[in-house]
Amino acid sequence: MATATVVLSGGAPNGALTAGALCAIYERGKTFNTFYTAVAGAVFGLLTVAPKNKDTVQALNHVLDRGIHRDIYDRIPLGYKTFFKSGPFTKAFKHFGDLIKFEDEKGSQSRQLYNDWVDLWISAVTPTFVTPMSKAVCAPFPFVKDFIDFESLRTFRGDFYMNAYCIETRQMEVFDKATILEDPEAHFHAALAFPFIYPPARIGAKNYYEGSAVDPLSLPNLLDLVKRKRVPDDGDHTIVLIDVLGPLGQGLIRQPRHLLDAYGISIMTPIWALARTQLEIFELRQKCKEDIRVELKRLQFEVPSQLWDAMTDWRRDVLHELFKVGHAAGDRFCDQNGDLLPNRVPGGPSPEPPIPAAGGRIPGFGKKV
Repeated sequence: MATATVVLSGGAPNGALTAGALCAIYERGKTFNTFYTAVAGAVFGLLTVAPKNKDTVQALNHVLDRGIHRDIYDRIPLGYKTFFKSGPFTKAFKHFGDLIKFEDEKGSQSRQLYNDWVDLWISAVTPTFVTPMSKAVCAPFPFVKDFIDFESLRTFRGDFYMNAYCIETRQMEVFDKATILEDPEAHFHAALAFPFIYPPARIGAKNYYEGSAVDPLSLPNLLDLVKRKRVPDDGDHTIVLIDVLGPLGQGLIRQPRHLLDAYGISIMTPIWALARTQLEIFELRQKCKEDIRVELKRLQFEVPSQLWDAMTDWRRDVLHELFKVGHAAGDRFCDQNGDLLPNRVPGGPSPEPPIPAAGGRIPGFGKKV
């Protein structure tokens, strides 16, 4: 029986590529035994295995609702539906805004424009206590439990990992499923705590920033999991890299369209460059015959050139196009490599139970039943 691990890299608006790919794989009746996630990849992994009040396909499509109508975004290019002001009033104002929006906006440009306009004004009038002495400009995402059901993560019949960088130990830490479930919101915030945008997340006596500040892919820690047999390294197991940072290189080095676009380029370019360097170092070390070899099978995105300059935008139409590109990539991967991925159980993201082979061993894991 096929077994597989997926590596999900970071990526904000262009993460719609990941959402589309995961959606296509799910729709083809496939899944993964292990989700190894970094930064925003943790969001898409959790939407796959533990969506709140939605099935996986609905949850991954819901990512598109983070987009903003073009008529607004072309004038005010802010991702105000994803990044929220810090302060005690954020949740209350957001919930009030939801009360005066259309519940069903699908297929209606006018309703989408109205809802996005409401969100804009709610964002504008929400009080905040940010000062020059604040640690960041945004609140840690305050609505995580509105779209993630961590109890479903508990019942997911597979492994789930996310990482964060510990300020005190100067080490990247990988949180496994059991650790995450001890304090889900804190670990989620740690995985996404990008400097300046979000403050460090505190867990116990330690403080964390998101892992992309040091390593956007965290492949050395994946290798460590393989060495410790937490991820299989035999020929029956496939490790799939869904790296949305790679395609960003096509659209980052360019003339900025405005000041906020220049700011986005200044954030994403070093992360993209660091991810490319870390991946090249990892592949070089593998060629030099480390004590253990890991072959990464890449899921490739074919992003049309007309989308390159907009891959860091939060526009609805761009997110929809990127989702389609990701969905096509997921379909293409299943056509070419579907037999390498485990089947999922009907109606859920968990892999089907392994079938013991002769001698009572589980193919791909080497563990006795």
